[in-house]
Amino acid sequence: MGDVVVVTRPAGWDGSKADDGSKADDGAGSGPAGGAPALVRAFGDLTGIGPSNRSYLVKRIVARGGQTISCCDADGRLERDGRGIDEPYVTLNLPFVPRVLDCSTTPRSARCFRAFTVPSGELVLLGDHRSASADSAAACRGQSPPDPCMRTAPTSAVVGRVALRVWPLWRVGMLA
Repeated sequence: MGDVVVVTRPAGWDGSKADDGSKADDGAGSGPAGGAPALVRAFGDLTGIGPSNRSYLVKRIVARGGQTISCCDADGRLERDGRGIDEPYVTLNLPFVPRVLDCSTTPRSARCFRAFTVPSGELVLLGDHRSASADSAAACRGQSPPDPCMRTAPTSAVVGRVALRVWPLWRVGMLA
């Protein structure tokens, strides 16, 4: 648990293309490939540099099918199956101040979302830069989120595990 993975962006996620490379019917922009020539998109497919034929996400797996995920415990931590998770890799997290801006106050912290049990064969994926991440909990971050607000990605969308970080340069290194 906690692996950083590359996934083909599931259809219906903001700005997405369907996993076959065609535009998903979500009303969003033209996607990352835009009007790029086929040779440029093929280079992007092979290297991960520049536009590609498919749209990908790099996110951290925080819950798998059968697990229950929620936020937040009294300390503002993500909970998996009722236990708080320490996430030292999270940067620029959303504000959370116990008894001032938490899950019981008005307004509530944008970190908060109700317990969600992940369907079998699905994943909950969160970005490490939580305050600006188009991830599984993106729709949960408003003051009146839909129910359910969580979106998942099928395990079949996983392209591979990220082993090396190359950006930003001051954080280059292997991922545990």
